[in-house]
Amino acid sequence: MAGIGFELRGAVAREAGLVERVRAWTAAGLISSGPWLATVAVLLYLHVAAPFLASGADYAQFRGLVTYAFAFSLISVGLLQMPVTRHLADRLWLGRHAEVLPGFVAVLALTGVVQAAVAACAAAALELPRAAALTGVALYVTCSWTWVSLVWLGAARDYGLVLRAYAYGGGATVLASCVPPLLRAIDAELAASFEGVSGLLAVFTLGQAVTLLLLASAVARGVRPSEERSAGVLASAAQHPRLLALGALYAVGMWADKFVFWAVDGVPLLGPLRHHPLYDACSFLAYGTVVPALALHLVRTETGFYERYRDFYAAITEDGTLAEVRAAKERMLRTLRGSVVRLVRLQAWFTLAALILAPEVLVRLGMPPAAVPVFRVLAVGAYFHVLFLLTVLVHLYFDRQRTALTAVGTFAVANTLLPFCAAAGSPGVYGVGYALAALIGLSVGFLGLLRDLGRLEWLTFERELRRP
Repeated sequence: MAGIGFELRGAVAREAGLVERVRAWTAAGLISSGPWLATVAVLLYLHVAAPFLASGADYAQFRGLVTYAFAFSLISVGLLQMPVTRHLADRLWLGRHAEVLPGFVAVLALTGVVQAAVAACAAAALELPRAAALTGVALYVTCSWTWVSLVWLGAARDYGLVLRAYAYGGGATVLASCVPPLLRAIDAELAASFEGVSGLLAVFTLGQAVTLLLLASAVARGVRPSEERSAGVLASAAQHPRLLALGALYAVGMWADKFVFWAVDGVPLLGPLRHHPLYDACSFLAYGTVVPALALHLVRTETGFYERYRDFYAAITEDGTLAEVRAAKERMLRTLRGSVVRLVRLQAWFTLAALILAPEVLVRLGMPPAAVPVFRVLAVGAYFHVLFLLTVLVHLYFDRQRTALTAVGTFAVANTLLPFCAAAGSPGVYGVGYALAALIGLSVGFLGLLRDLGRLEWLTFERELRRP
């Protein structure tokens, strides 16, 4: 995301106006966690509008189907996400921009075919009505394509178009939700086909599709057009088996505690599907507390660190002296340390504010008192989680795939095993397993990072010598 990050950093410079700075920080938050923020906002709106569109049971099924669509699309696309990110980063680093757009199209085509088949099988197994099945398949494919598009946004620089993508997608959902009440006043029989689970899915999917189209157009506008037809991106993915495993393990680990709660303490939703309304709602809200850290990382950490990172590797590849290499390394590490300290402090304040304001905010959202301790524990877990994620990203900058995979694997296993104990207890301990798993993953990743940074010159030269 360094490409967009540099544009945003310029917009939040000291000489920039207040409106432009607010717009840039808003864009940073949306780009770093846009699908989550947009989805929560739309679901909150549909929760308010649900009485006009469907019954409470239909809304619960709709929200559950959306959750499962997000979970399994993230996990399946996660298998390719890290390798194709590496492929894109390599092409941008080498200046081979003509290969960017063909790779994007190739991954979209593969993802669309595979995910449509998976979603169709799932809809048949759940015995969904035809309208709900069709809109459910469309939603699943749309979500999958959105995750792919977010990878390629790193090649784009038009953050204004990204902002408009989420705004227009939300607006499309709001406008579409007005159709059933209007039809009901004209023709009740016709309106019935747009209500219930299928109606809610159609309204939600339309907004997601609008957002996807605009994100894809941002990618297309941000890269050089090309007539090449290359599936090199798929071959590149096969060359990085550790990244394949890392992406899949991270996605599974992120959802593992939810799967455990659904299985151990969940309530039936639709067929074999289960959900846990209290834990699910608190989890999604807790993730929202770390948006400031993700925005700061995009605007400050990734850009400043990236500049020093390039200087360090330029000193190596351009035959710099040992003194020059060590000086570049020290500047890079100094920038990284300063950025991390700033990020840790900023996010700590936001997390603390969330813990203090939790009772009032959750009550206003209509959640029960039991949600307060659950949210607080999960917010602390989300704080550890975002630091863990950023630690893994630094590992990948230095191509320390094995160390990153160890940290991610540890987190995935811990977030599968530890929540079993919490799920069987009282609501007061819900989320403790997730928080501990995130802390364990962070500790493993951070210790590995300290070890690798201490011998970075040797690791870099060793890797270069092993290249064919």
